[in-house]
Amino acid sequence: MTTKPRSDPFTSNSEFLDNIVAWLRVRFSRLEAERDLLHSEQEARLGQDRPRQNSGGVREARGLAYELAYQEKQVRELLDARLASHRATPDAPLLGILKLQEDLELSEDEMTLLLTLAIPAISPELSNEVLHSRGGFCGNVSIGELLSVLSPINVGDWLAARCFMRPSGKLARNGLVVIAHYHGQPTGTSLMSATVEISIRGLSAILADPEVEEEIETSGDSAA
Repeated sequence: MTTKPRSDPFTSNSEFLDNIVAWLRVRFSRLEAERDLLHSEQEARLGQDRPRQNSGGVREARGLAYELAYQEKQVRELLDARLASHRATPDAPLLGILKLQEDLELSEDEMTLLLTLAIPAISPELSNEVLHSRGGFCGNVSIGELLSVLSPINVGDWLAARCFMRPSGKLARNGLVVIAHYHGQPTGTSLMSATVEISIRGLSAILADPEVEEEIETSGDSAA
């Protein structure tokens, strides 16, 4: 007997964020597996004198990448089903990211970027666990590294993705992220090498907790 997937609303903002973390965890694992597959295929092309050994490595890497892609699809479908139910329930608890989406008309990709940046600000330990394929970044990460979360494939994808992180984009313009440059880099450094982190305001909105801003309002630091 097939078990019907859950489609009930989230009971709290924290439960929703737990589900987001579960999705990002398998997503980052899938991205890492796809990079390993690409590396294995490159090695196989260079090592034509050992076709049997190389084909085994490629086959194993491809199998893992496919398995993780399937897992990610399953987790995301469950997340989307519950989000749809949540949106359709009048008295459902407030989800910070949904309010931001409604107020600022954020795209799904912009929400993914913001939620990814929120993880290190919520817990460095959680960041090391979930974002291990990005070095477990805690705090600043380059915009180029962050945008790879969206899985851009071609030049058009990358050009579209970088628009999300421009100073004129919705995330920066509305004070949800803080964009800076690497220390020692000239002011003319490219957008992709600039660093970015979630702002106190952005974290407060995602956690649906206005007291987050009060926790460090005296520090004078706009980043979380």
